[in-house]
Amino acid sequence: MNSPNPVPALTGAIPWYKSPQQIGLITTAVSGLIAAFPKVGQFFGWSSPSDAASAVTAIFASIAIAAPIIGGFVRAHSKTQPLTFTQAAANAHPVTLATEQTHAAMVAAGIPTVAVTAAKIEAKDATK
Repeated sequence: MNSPNPVPALTGAIPWYKSPQQIGLITTAVSGLIAAFPKVGQFFGWSSPSDAASAVTAIFASIAIAAPIIGGFVRAHSKTQPLTFTQAAANAHPVTLATEQTHAAMVAAGIPTVAVTAAKIEAKDATK
């Protein structure tokens, strides 16, 4: 029976390493590899699709643990938005200086900044 007012099913985002679809796709690929080359499965000690699924889940969990650590190191050397160890280093960083110069040039040219635009939106919302 159809509902007169269907409500869409909403789900939040999930990380790729918890996605049943991603896990299923990789498990299928690994299972296919094992089926085509049984020695690969024997090498890793996998004898069934559930062994492959467990291995894929464990590998994804390991990647999820390592990703923030690796990301922190990568971000420290980022050219666009680096992380620094101190506020003084952040203040003196070329990206910070370029941002401040751009902001000053926008103000001088009469281009509204994010802060000005946000204040206008908030003031408009307050009058509703």
